[in-house]
Amino acid sequence: MLKAHGHNAKPAMRELMCEAGNDELLRTMKAIEELSPYWTLIGIRVEDVGRDCAIGLVEVDRKHLQVLGTVHGGVHAALVDAMAWVAIISHYYPRYVIAVTTDLTVKYLKPINEGVLRQKPG
Repeated sequence: MLKAHGHNAKPAMRELMCEAGNDELLRTMKAIEELSPYWTLIGIRVEDVGRDCAIGLVEVDRKHLQVLGTVHGGVHAALVDAMAWVAIISHYYPRYVIAVTTDLTVKYLKPINEGVLRQKPG
């Protein structure tokens, strides 16, 4: 399960860290960020990564909002999907595995309209 933390949730930022960060893997994920047109389009960034852990973010901008003024559910889902992939990659690192999403369920608890969306396995 991944937990979403938006501006309205106001989590303690210290809790959004991987226990044992992996700087080498983080550098690799930063390179992948730049190579991924979809991640660039959405604004997905990897903030921290460790074994079985990935923390990513999207800085909410006008382009992320749907007509009612809240972040479109697809932005949340894209961030969840991306960080699930990073967490799987981190589990097998330094070996590379191919991982694809076959099923994704996102439960939206409250609307977010500004700030930063963060995802962390939990």
